[in-house]
Amino acid sequence: RPELGGQLFRVTQDGGGRGLELLLTDEAVQMYGEGPALALVLGRLRKRAEAGLPVAQSPGVYVREVFVGD
Repeated sequence: RPELGGQLFRVTQDGGGRGLELLLTDEAVQMYGEGPALALVLGRLRKRAEAGLPVAQSPGVYVREVFVGD
């Protein structure tokens, strides 16, 4: 979903009891290109989901990682 400064991606497990958000910043998209940046985000989310996601901090509140341009 659109978020101030970029796009927010979320993956959840266990009915929302576990999850992770990854913010893909506009700067990262400009630096790496939309396709490569999106591929990195989706790959990262898949790996984290396969390894097990962190427990939600509270209902609907998840750990957030940020993918920025250097």
